[in-house]
Amino acid sequence: MFDKKATRKPFRRFIAGAAATAALAVASVVAVATPAMAAPGGCPSGQTCLWKDINYTTGGVDWIYFVYTNGANDLRNYQWSFNGTVNDNVSSWYNNGNTEASFIFDNLNFQGQLSYLPIKFGRDNLGNASDRATSAGFRFCLNNPTSAKCV
Repeated sequence: MFDKKATRKPFRRFIAGAAATAALAVASVVAVATPAMAAPGGCPSGQTCLWKDINYTTGGVDWIYFVYTNGANDLRNYQWSFNGTVNDNVSSWYNNGNTEASFIFDNLNFQGQLSYLPIKFGRDNLGNASDRATSAGFRFCLNNPTSAKCV
């Protein structure tokens, strides 16, 4: 005679073992997920960074950059730490902001848009827009160009 209870136990153990193995496999996949990439050159969170040269560098290093929290309506007022003004001397940039898009402009006071970056994006080579930025800022400054935050 065939005993139904005797065949159910090994089958249940098999199913329980298979479920445990599948759960362990899923947990292993989750555990090896890669972390998010850090901003180039250590660009601080909540800010946008501009570099004189392509590939997020200035004078061959990545840690020299111009940073703004809201915006700069006239990049002629800012100097690179080693030589020359930031104005018309920007070839790469990164928006490490947390809430707004960032823009660079061909003219003073956020006029003549050259390039736009969504949050946590960058351009390592501005191409035709290189060495043309005269003002830069988050969307706030585009909408409020006379604000004291955008000077």
